[in-house]
Amino acid sequence: MRKPNFLLLLAGLFLAAACDDSKDEGVVFPDLNPILTGNYWKETTYPIVMQDGQTVVSKDKSLSDLQEAVGIENQKTYPTFDEDLGVFYMRGDGVIRKYTVYDGQETKSLSNAYTYKYDPTAQVLLLTATRDKLRNGWFADAELKPVSVEEDRVVFEAPVREYTREELGLGAETVGLQTIWNLIENPKDASRYGTDLTDCDPLTGY
Repeated sequence: MRKPNFLLLLAGLFLAAACDDSKDEGVVFPDLNPILTGNYWKETTYPIVMQDGQTVVSKDKSLSDLQEAVGIENQKTYPTFDEDLGVFYMRGDGVIRKYTVYDGQETKSLSNAYTYKYDPTAQVLLLTATRDKLRNGWFADAELKPVSVEEDRVVFEAPVREYTREELGLGAETVGLQTIWNLIENPKDASRYGTDLTDCDPLTGY
């Protein structure tokens, strides 16, 4: 019987590991500060669940979809502006400006919704809520760990807060959150994100 080639087997294992979307603790990412700052981003967040003894990202519904469903069920509109990041701008002074649309027309923002600080050594992005109304935000005062970094797309993982778990009806199988930040390359053409940034100055919000 022909013996398997050890080098080929090793290469196959390496390829399988490289194709795995799960977090690799050995990966060293570049400093995110030059990538994140001075840009508009759109956040989409999904629950990470335990399934058959493994953690997987459940992309059937985003947290925003779940929140909307809860609002419809309870016959109320949830202020997603207060809980998700949505569309936001990361200023170079460590401040995040959040944008939202009220009544489908008027765009407003919070100039200092969060402060952020990225530690390139620990590879952790710390978000700190600056207002009481944001304390229940999905990532308020949370540490986000990057798991995938590209110039126009950054993926983080973070713990799930008990408030979020209870508010959205997430089961015990939910063990964390994965949030995907997609770069908005042209803020003047951001209508597809549900937010009109045409006349919004990132420094003033107006």
